Amino acid sequence: MGTQAEHREGIEVAGTRWLEAAAAYVAAWHHLNPDGVNSVHQQQVTEAEPMARAAYERALGAYRRHLRGESHRE
Repeated sequence: MGTQAEHREGIEVAGTRWLEAAAAYVAAWHHLNPDGVNSVHQQQVTEAEPMARAAYERALGAYRRHLRGESHRE
């Protein structure tokens, strides 16, 4: 188990990555291709955003379990 400060740092890092992934998603989809076919980059950011969000939610869940004194894996 990590300390409270380690959990908060993990949440901050995961949250920053999620925000970056969300910004990349918005930027990639701001201009659609004229032919209507998704670019490789658009597909990559579409897949990356939910993974980053899930990592954030896992970090937050571990912190909550830590606060409740429950067992959790780092």
